[in-house]
Formats: sequence, C-alpha cells, structure tokens
Amino acid sequence: MIGFQFPTELFMARHYGWAMVFFTPVILLMTQLAAPADPGVLVLERGVETFVGAVIGIAVAVLVQAPRLTSRTRIASRRGGADPT
Repeated sequence: MIGFQFPTELFMARHYGWAMVFFTPVILLMTQLAAPADPGVLVLERGVETFVGAVIGIAVAVLVQAPRLTSRTRIASRRGGADPT
C-alpha cells in the first residue's frame, strides 16, 4: 500500500491524472482490508461508477458549453460575419 501512496502524494499537486492511477488501488486495498468482498464485485461496481461519472461529466460539460456557443453565434450574426471560433 505504501508503494502506491508515495507516488500519489508525489503527483497530486502537478499531475492529478497520474495521482489517480496510484490513488485508486490504495482506496480499493483499504476497502478490501476494512470489509473483505469479492474482487469481481468491486471491479464491476468501480466500472459502473466510473461510467456513470463520465456520462454525468460529459453531460454537464455539454450543457455548460451550449450557452457560450449560442451567444457567440448570436454575436457573430449581429456583426454579419462568421463565428470567430
């Protein structure tokens, strides 16, 4: 567990994605030590949670970006030109 904890702390400030590569096994190991469960169930649950989180994240990004694109299109049409993006 310490083998994963050190790189997690090392990368957390600058490379969050890399830190998560090491942090995820730490969390799974801690969960397994606290309440042993079937590894297949843990992997399935983690996969479903990751998928749901990714879908929600993409949906939010699209919804937040949509008003910006609409306002840019309106501004460009008022100017009589093409979209400046």
